[in-house]
Amino acid sequence: MKLALRNVRKSLGDYAIYFITLFAGVAVFYAFNSIEAQQILFDIQQDDDVFKSVSEFMGLFSYVVAFVLGFLVIYANGFIVRRRHREFGTYLTLGMSTRGVALVMLIETLLIGLVALVLGIAAGFLLSQLLSFATAKLLGTIIQHYQFVFSMGALKNTVLCLGIIFAVVALFNVVIIGRTSIIKLLDNASRQQRVIMRNPIASAIVFVASIAILAFAYNRLAENGLLMLDDPKFMQATIAMLIGTLLLFWSAAGIVIAIVSKLKAYHRGLTAFTMRQVASRINTAFVSLWAISVILFFAMTVFSTGMGIADALTSNAEKLTPYDCSAPLFQSIDQTLEEEGGDALAAYQSNEGDRVAAIRLADPDWDTYVREAVQLDSYLLVGKSGEGAAYTYDDLLSNSNVPMSEALASITNNETPVTMQKLSQYNATMRMIGQTGLTLGHDEVAIANTIDFAQAQADDLVSNHAHVSYGGYELTVVCGTSVEESNTAMGSVGLVIIANDDIVDELAANDQALYSSSYLNFMFVTNDADANDQALSRTSQRCKDAYSESWPLEATLTQQEMLSQALFLRMLVTYLAVYIGFVFLIAVTALLAIRQLSDVSVSLPRYRTLSRIGTDEHDIQRSLRHQVELYFLAPLVVAICHTAWSINVMNGSLTAALGVNPANSIALTAVLMTIIYGGYMLITYLVSKRFVKATLAR
Repeated sequence: MKLALRNVRKSLGDYAIYFITLFAGVAVFYAFNSIEAQQILFDIQQDDDVFKSVSEFMGLFSYVVAFVLGFLVIYANGFIVRRRHREFGTYLTLGMSTRGVALVMLIETLLIGLVALVLGIAAGFLLSQLLSFATAKLLGTIIQHYQFVFSMGALKNTVLCLGIIFAVVALFNVVIIGRTSIIKLLDNASRQQRVIMRNPIASAIVFVASIAILAFAYNRLAENGLLMLDDPKFMQATIAMLIGTLLLFWSAAGIVIAIVSKLKAYHRGLTAFTMRQVASRINTAFVSLWAISVILFFAMTVFSTGMGIADALTSNAEKLTPYDCSAPLFQSIDQTLEEEGGDALAAYQSNEGDRVAAIRLADPDWDTYVREAVQLDSYLLVGKSGEGAAYTYDDLLSNSNVPMSEALASITNNETPVTMQKLSQYNATMRMIGQTGLTLGHDEVAIANTIDFAQAQADDLVSNHAHVSYGGYELTVVCGTSVEESNTAMGSVGLVIIANDDIVDELAANDQALYSSSYLNFMFVTNDADANDQALSRTSQRCKDAYSESWPLEATLTQQEMLSQALFLRMLVTYLAVYIGFVFLIAVTALLAIRQLSDVSVSLPRYRTLSRIGTDEHDIQRSLRHQVELYFLAPLVVAICHTAWSINVMNGSLTAALGVNPANSIALTAVLMTIIYGGYMLITYLVSKRFVKATLAR
């Protein structure tokens, strides 16, 4: 124990990165595992399941965090073992057993770990209090009776996680030290890293190729818009970005050395030595730098955009769910009846497609708990099979001076058929929620819009009194609705034509309008959520017994369920964005720092040689500082380029249309990067400087 305590005091500098990484990891791990305990601060008992579900998801992701943290601890521990090979070899020469050496190492790491655990829990406790206020903002509420919340569950999970990690570290030390001979331990410090330099011509060719591949990736990403992740263009962009970045780092060292060699600065001070050191490290660690750059890009992108998008997608949830309940039927009724047949087909025909009438036949209790219900069907203007073309967005927007926005084009295209709905059903739906319906002449139609992306096109069609020529009709657009007047239960995302019932019926009878989906929106008699849920469940079962599983009541979404889902989505995405961004940033930065320290440790004989031939210590330290800066900045600059382009593409296709201003998230990311990345870079330089000074002083 005395030996371990003395070693800890003597090697505090060696343990700096190890301690900081462990401290930050414990703090974040505790804070995000204490989310469920924060629930007592909020008077939202109806959303108990939201906290529980978010906590369960965060708990699952914490396994990944624990794995990353364990890998970092083992990696950092490996660096300390390698740096102290000679010391451990001396212990073995003096008669200490392998287990004894491993035990000393374990006690040292436990002492550091215990301090990091205590301080990390304290920091995590403070961080969790800040997280409570962030949660209050996400919930749109305030904490009226604030109190400090300490989560015993999060504490147990953190201690358990750290205990498992240290057990693995102890085993790792025994295996490493036990498999290494005394001579190898004593001789290891004298080994030097071989400098590998690539052919400058080959490097230049590969460098140009990497730029071309990255340009291709950027172009593909712009075409994809970062919206359709199953689009082949997104996959092509991803693969090209990975390959281009890898080739960039592979060739960078050679091309930089070739350029610097041609400059006059080559002969100044230790420029040549500095560049060769950096080039050597990039040459031997280009795969690591590539992985670090990619992970940095991913972390910065997720952190910069995740929170804003989650907020934009869920902030209008209450406004967009004006009904007590909606029962969507997304499948084509023709397909449904073909599959179900039998009773469903008979019920559909006998009730002329009226879902409420069919439900009443199956469940006599329907009207006892449902005050009002309105069915809203949607039809696609697909054209009569073999005799006519569909009426598409291209046809509709040919009347508009406003071209289709990129955001709208990302979820539809010019060949997508336009949706049409009946005026009577639309007006009944609007009146149910207290809004005024539309009035249309016989040859007039309205344009309803259900998404922000298309509002400019909708307004232009109305102001131009655009013509809709379809099925032998010449219809004129005379009015429209805004997104606020529409809602998510309209059965379509985009522009919808509202037409008189007789027109829709005739087009449907001629197979020029295909029944595509239906929403049954209704209001309950009371606000008793439990009683309404039980009644809905009973009605669904009775419809299933009477007809089929899909018609007339396939699924239901109550307002409370939709609001809870929106809240769950907002909390989960926001927390994951912060959690992923923070953990990945710490992970890659710690790996970069440890790798740099390992390289400096291997290069110590070179600094001693420089000193012996008369090089000033100040110049050596400046060279060391430049090496650390270049080594840290190289992957960061590449990651920033990728992130900037991705945010630019996303801003053009999605975030701007959603009304998301990423400036705040980007500024927050920049601050976080400066603190964490800059902090690790500074500590790495200070520890490297300490290594070199100790070597020169011998």
